[in-house]
Amino acid sequence: MQRTLVTLSPGPRSSICTVAVGVLLSLGLVGCSAGDEPDLGNAGLGESPGEVGAAVVEAGRSWGDGRATWASHTGSTTSIVTTTGVFTKQDGQAPVGADRFSSALRVTAAAVDAEGGTLALATTDQRIRAVDLATGGLAAEQELPLDISVRDLAYNHNGVLVADTSAGPLVWVDGLAAEPLRLVGDAPAGRMALLADATVAAPVRASAALVVLRDGTRRDYTLDLDDGATALDADASASGRLAVSIGIGENPFEREDRIVVLDPTSFEPLATIDAGMLLDDPSWVATDAAIAAWNGPGLALWSYDGQPITTGETPTDRPIVAVHEVAGALVSAHSDGTLVRWPTDTWSPTVIAPGGITLVHLSVDASGDTLTAVDFYGRVTTRSAADGVVITDDDRFAVGELTGVAVSADGSQIGVASSTGDISVLGADLTERWSTPATSEGGKVDAIAFDPSSGAVTAGVAERVGDLAFDDTVAFWDPAGGTERFRVGGEAEDVAGCAFYFSRVRYNGDGSLVAVTSHDYSVLVLDSTTGEVLHELPGSTTVLDLAFSPDDDLLVATYDNSEVTVWSTGDFSVAATYQGAMGGYFGIGVLPDSATMAATDITGAISLVDLMTGAVVGSLDGADHRTSAIAVSPDGSLVAAPTTDAGVAIWSANSGRHLATAHGHTATVTGLAFAPDGSYLVSSSSDGTIRTWSIATHT
Repeated sequence: MQRTLVTLSPGPRSSICTVAVGVLLSLGLVGCSAGDEPDLGNAGLGESPGEVGAAVVEAGRSWGDGRATWASHTGSTTSIVTTTGVFTKQDGQAPVGADRFSSALRVTAAAVDAEGGTLALATTDQRIRAVDLATGGLAAEQELPLDISVRDLAYNHNGVLVADTSAGPLVWVDGLAAEPLRLVGDAPAGRMALLADATVAAPVRASAALVVLRDGTRRDYTLDLDDGATALDADASASGRLAVSIGIGENPFEREDRIVVLDPTSFEPLATIDAGMLLDDPSWVATDAAIAAWNGPGLALWSYDGQPITTGETPTDRPIVAVHEVAGALVSAHSDGTLVRWPTDTWSPTVIAPGGITLVHLSVDASGDTLTAVDFYGRVTTRSAADGVVITDDDRFAVGELTGVAVSADGSQIGVASSTGDISVLGADLTERWSTPATSEGGKVDAIAFDPSSGAVTAGVAERVGDLAFDDTVAFWDPAGGTERFRVGGEAEDVAGCAFYFSRVRYNGDGSLVAVTSHDYSVLVLDSTTGEVLHELPGSTTVLDLAFSPDDDLLVATYDNSEVTVWSTGDFSVAATYQGAMGGYFGIGVLPDSATMAATDITGAISLVDLMTGAVVGSLDGADHRTSAIAVSPDGSLVAAPTTDAGVAIWSANSGRHLATAHGHTATVTGLAFAPDGSYLVSSSSDGTIRTWSIATHT
């Protein structure tokens, strides 16, 4: 467990920060900068709490193993990369954690060696990692220069790791611990080809050069190109057939590029294919059966002597995003997740997996008999490549992005919202009590709340269902077993100019009223026990956030045109209206004085704003992350908000001083909620997990 103590010595008008930092495991806290600074807290804050002089934060429990983003099936083992780490799964068994990420990063490429013993990862912290899948340990790692981005990783048949990068191939001939062999200098490189004999070939962009590494020796070749033509990308089939795409002309709207088939030994041209389309992006592949290119839903095929191949009509109108070679066929993956099989004997395509959810990764096992797919939410499915029959289906990592979190009034339950359309209710110890879809359509849930009186769980859906329409259903469940009570909204009629919509659900203090947003720009005030609409408060643009004042006298709404409207809850007449920050306040939290709110804006700044006048009476030091997630502690002494590096920052609400930053999530923090007694904070993240953080403060 990691703990950091931040000690401040407050004064009446200025203070000197003293920071003592202790590092143990998973949590880092950063103190404020030293020097004199004005006390921002007392102006306009009413009965604000005393200044917090020190904060001790400890990482507590976590829930969830993250969202799967990559998977590969080798023999009976599936290797899975999630937003939080690496897992392995034997057929018929539960996944086992092999490596955990400890910082904010994203995996950009991965590969498993032929034996299935080592997994190589390229991550956004500019590192290549090799994980021993048997022991779960980190076998080796290497940091890359900042100017190199990894596009793909592959192991050749000799077990040598090759990285396809923006600076050309990097080859670790002597293992990842050694320096790689870099084939291309400073010039930008096209996609590399890895031949069956372990030869690596990479074209140099904006030139006719082809760089080749064979048997440890580099050779340079010059392609015979027409004037103005340049090399783009290379690809090779499993047996070693080699092709290079050639850009013809500079105007992308007039380009009709070519693909040149090369002899894999001499690198002399064997055939030329006029593709008739732009080939700048990886929109073609070389397979043993044919060369395939795509632009939209159709697949164009050519034999290796350059002759076109006639195919049947594509059975879907969704664009192709990738093509893979399997045993006896090609499989095209389409933008909606549809998988289409193109048998090499007839080229008559058939759908082997229906669409509905976008795939983020698709791989073929070494035999070519199975396909392993990871969908947008993180579900991992292995299918027969012959007919699409599901072999294994693992939804453990299909949590999507967690979009919000709430704590019940008695602190016994934690609610979690997800982009999958599901909500989960956990105990205070983060054990799951029940889970249910918030909508039959599987729409994104981005608001969750507990009725402070009855404990009812309430969630708001925000899912686009038309060009100008959103599902704005708000559903209510019994807190004990997840029995649905009733639903409100969901009409989803088109609204002119509606480009985006945020669902918000806010209860007043005694739980008698709940305010929700509607995609028609209005704010609805409902009877929390029946769902009856008591008041409809119209608006002219998208509502960004809502909040009741702690004394229940006011309801505040912020809009994307910078407007802020305050209603009196006595008769819901307008009590105040004014212009806030440019672009609007994305998230707000009203302090216990019911006179001041903390508000985030489009720049990432967090201001302390007079609720009735809009006057900025203070700000939180160093806040710079654009977010709608903000939380005020029950006693009003602390404000919490996410940081740009997936942390959770904590400030003194009185002075605006930054006290600490807690780290542990590996992706953006999306929701924050304090426990009713203020002893801990709960955070949700797009990495698919929630975390608790215990907080102790003293002056």
